[in-house]
Amino acid sequence: MKKFYFLLVAAILVATPFWSVGQNMVLNPGLENWDDATTPTDWDLYDNISQEATVIHSGTYSAAQMSDASSQKFRQDIDNVTPGTEYTIVYWYYDNDPAARTRIWSYWMDASGTYLDDNADDLRPSTYSEDNASWQRYMVTLTAPVNAAQFRFEVRTYKENSNTGGYVYFDDFGFSGQTTTDPEPSNYPTSFAAAANGLSIDLTWTDATGTQLPSGYLILGAKEGSSTSAPQDGTPVADDMDWSDGTAAANVSYGAQEFTFSGLDVSTNYTFTIYPYSNGGDNID
Repeated sequence: MKKFYFLLVAAILVATPFWSVGQNMVLNPGLENWDDATTPTDWDLYDNISQEATVIHSGTYSAAQMSDASSQKFRQDIDNVTPGTEYTIVYWYYDNDPAARTRIWSYWMDASGTYLDDNADDLRPSTYSEDNASWQRYMVTLTAPVNAAQFRFEVRTYKENSNTGGYVYFDDFGFSGQTTTDPEPSNYPTSFAAAANGLSIDLTWTDATGTQLPSGYLILGAKEGSSTSAPQDGTPVADDMDWSDGTAAANVSYGAQEFTFSGLDVSTNYTFTIYPYSNGGDNID
């Protein structure tokens, strides 16, 4: 029978809250700069895009996107996203064409560019725009999930009722962070338990409660003969599922209340430690 141990450890940390408003992280957000008539400067993908000087929301230009048989994408990837930070996502669109419609289709991504499923209803809605003879604004404020490092800001234009060749216009994109640095979590998770399951160990717990909830949890694992060190304020610990050095780490979102470590050795003792934390990145506490 495989033996295992688990340990609940509380990290008592102190921080002074502050509030700041970040700058717009979108490059060329108002579509004022163009390399040529079909290439908006600093944008990564621009299917069927052309410079527009008449239908504009502000400034001199907007971007016109023509519908086609398949979805047409307009995209910019944004780096330096901080987990736990609130970001306001906004852009303006003009759709008054019966041969085109649009919607946002964006993702949070981790450091490797892997999509995260968070906020799907807001970032990848099931509904489309409707014809309207005025500019419309999309805006939402979301908290970057635990493993977020990038944001894929993408909007799309589609055919409408099998009609193609219509236009949707885009202008004034924004992605700006409002960083609230919270104090350390009020309490620790409870009922931390482990169960061996073949060559895996399933961890479960009950979320912490109180006036300050965690943004997430760091779980550190060490197999027999190895040990881990307590994390420090301002130094996030990356996910690490490679047990070759005898240790592993996982960041788990608040609300999950379970995680599984796999690929373990038989007849080996394992110790797991869980740390609740608030904020993320350099502000992790």
